[in-house]
Amino acid sequence: MFILCSVVLPAAAWGQVIPLEGHWEGALEFRGDAMPVRIHIDQTGGAVNAALDLPGLLMSWEPIPVELTNMGAEVEFPFGIGVLAIQVDGEGARAEKALGEDALVLRLERS
Repeated sequence: MFILCSVVLPAAAWGQVIPLEGHWEGALEFRGDAMPVRIHIDQTGGAVNAALDLPGLLMSWEPIPVELTNMGAEVEFPFGIGVLAIQVDGEGARAEKALGEDALVLRLERS
């Protein structure tokens, strides 16, 4: 008689790459205007960290809350913008959030 055992390890134990890990550049678009934005996400010591650069709002590489998801990450933007669910699609990433009757769109490219 044979006994088959299996062990399920978290994806991080297999060296899973975080879809949004790295440096991203793009723009926040709202009502026809676009503001440059840069985000850096990395994993250090098991913790996921994110920093946001919004030169148009004089914000330079400030840490922001981030939570990983199956398709990317949820990051919390300051200034009342709130949480944006960023989804990765190849070398690009995108998020959209309704603000009243308009939409705030975040478009990023890996750089």
